[in-house]
Amino acid sequence: MLSQLHTKLIILFSYLRHKYFRRFQSRASLLRWQHKKVIKFISKLPVDNYYRRRLSLNVLFTDWQSWPLIDKNEMMDNFDCLNTVGIKKEEAINVAIAAEQDRTFLPQVNGMTVGLSSGTSGYRGLFVVSKQERYDWVGCLLAKILKKSILKHQKIALFLRANSMLYESLNNSRIEFCFFDMIKPVSNHKNTLNAFNPDILIAPPSVLRQLADLKKSAQLTISPEQIYSAAEVFDPIDKRYIQEIFKKTIGQIYQATEGFLGISCAHGKLHLNEDLLVIEKHYLDKNKKKFNPIITDFSRTSQPILRYVLKGVTPI
Repeated sequence: MLSQLHTKLIILFSYLRHKYFRRFQSRASLLRWQHKKVIKFISKLPVDNYYRRRLSLNVLFTDWQSWPLIDKNEMMDNFDCLNTVGIKKEEAINVAIAAEQDRTFLPQVNGMTVGLSSGTSGYRGLFVVSKQERYDWVGCLLAKILKKSILKHQKIALFLRANSMLYESLNNSRIEFCFFDMIKPVSNHKNTLNAFNPDILIAPPSVLRQLADLKKSAQLTISPEQIYSAAEVFDPIDKRYIQEIFKKTIGQIYQATEGFLGISCAHGKLHLNEDLLVIEKHYLDKNKKKFNPIITDFSRTSQPILRYVLKGVTPI
């Protein structure tokens, strides 16, 4: 059991690491660093793990970029031997669905947070996150979204289909987090949202559009300093309208079963989180103009993601 002090230290160190200490002088230095991180990550996987079992033992870890690809179907089919914390897929799915149905959002199996993705790609994925990983994620997310210091009091409002202990971990003495359940009409939340008055607003584009309508009609009085779109494809028409109403550049957070993939900078450009994962390209045409990302996440040990093809999304 992690103490409250230990938890705060994990979040703080993660925040500082991602905010200030991971800087690279060149693309080449980043790639060398990533390569070392992936090799170290693979070497610590249990011998009976799915990734180790599907390859012959004489395959060199240094050749990881030639390993066969894996997709969501294969990951879900082999979930029991792919995760490293002994969680069974059937139990995890049942617990996650039950938490969504009773709206408690506290799904855990063996002390691990479990959940289902939003399913925007057409097939919901299952994720597992340990406590250590959860607090590391909090520090990383805060480092990437907070314009002010983490020591300043700030409020974050989040609209999603389902809450999670992953998001609730954002709550601390200085960061105030409020979840808004999308199972209710957006208009039902306007009074609570006005009273909360968030500094940062995170919501799917469809919700942001409705909130913009409420603000246009003077029913919503909030003026967040930062607004992020998440969980859905962001249509350029909606983006222009929302930005016009809120008079803010709308960023995007790219969070999926496969990890924390990317986030927009202050100029609204989406940046991949290459300090957490490696992104390769799986080309879809001979001219190499379109590709699906290949994800290797070297930051999560409970559910390893190695050379995973992110299908079912609009090709980059």
